Amino acid sequence: MGPSLPPGDYRKVAHGLSAETVEPLVKLFIGAGIPVKVESLAYGLCLSSRFEDRLAVMAILEREGVIPSQPDETTLVVATDGGPCPACGTSITPGTVECPECGLVLSGAGCESCGAALSPTDDACPACGRPLD
Repeated sequence: MGPSLPPGDYRKVAHGLSAETVEPLVKLFIGAGIPVKVESLAYGLCLSSRFEDRLAVMAILEREGVIPSQPDETTLVVATDGGPCPACGTSITPGTVECPECGLVLSGAGCESCGAALSPTDDACPACGRPLD
């Protein structure tokens, strides 16, 4: 049995992953001090993290190309029409802005000053520099 994980509300952040994809990700998360669960499902491996770590986990998954940049064409279609979340597979109803399970931003939030697209990891607008609340 492996080391025990700290308690928390663990939620699925990515699914259908191969061992080749998961192994380097787990090393990144361990290096960042982020506990993650890896579980085997019929179609691949599932990665779960604590809810409070989800923004950091999503940023790493996005940077590593495991999930789409937020938002992209895929996430915008899911936000508009509904369907499975591109990151975790949770069923999304039409009009949803953020996946309730993993936190993937499905439709773009815009800067209040200039309208530029924002990522959930932005501290300031990348276009005009306006600090975000």
